[in-house]
Amino acid sequence: MLFIYFRQMKIKVNCTFVYFRLAKIIDTKHKYERKIKMQIQKSKY
Repeated sequence: MLFIYFRQMKIKVNCTFVYFRLAKIIDTKHKYERKIKMQIQKSKY
């Protein structure tokens, strides 16, 4: 019983970890895209 519980906890922790990594990657991508857009706008004017 306890072993199964620990396995479920481990899976939950792994899912959370993966989710946070994905969120970080997406956030970095958004920042990068915003930077590129800013540079494009600057080069226009």
